[in-house]
Amino acid sequence: MPTPSADGRQGEEGRVGLRGRVTDQQLRRLVVSIRATMGIEALVWLVDVAGNPRADAVALMRESAQALLQRATDQNS
Repeated sequence: MPTPSADGRQGEEGRVGLRGRVTDQQLRRLVVSIRATMGIEALVWLVDVAGNPRADAVALMRESAQALLQRATDQNS
């Protein structure tokens, strides 16, 4: 999945698979949620505060983003 930009937008290739399956509002919410999950702030917190090794933190972030995407697609299928 492409990484969203700082303003929550990402390339068209990241959205095309969800077009017609979710509303524009749901898509925007999903992109922002995934951005929050995959952002540097989440990584820093998982490593520095929670004490996870970096590889584990990245895996947790990826799992969280995948769960958000799965939930969005399940709700709209």
